[in-house]
Amino acid sequence: MILEEMLRDERAAGRREERQSILRSFLEDFGSIPPELEKKLFEESDATVLKNWLIAATSKSIEEFIQKIQ
Repeated sequence: MILEEMLRDERAAGRREERQSILRSFLEDFGSIPPELEKKLFEESDATVLKNWLIAATSKSIEEFIQKIQ
């Protein structure tokens, strides 16, 4: 049972990191990412929040993205 839990946690962590990387890629198209936003992106671990942030990544600027995620 412990091995199954470890594998499940690893898969969840991998999906979280993938979402974070995708968000970062979208936002880098606007230029440099403010350090406080980058910190927030990589500290967030809730999958639902990250999915919502991916939707917000359709913004036209980093400023608009920040407004949408607050």
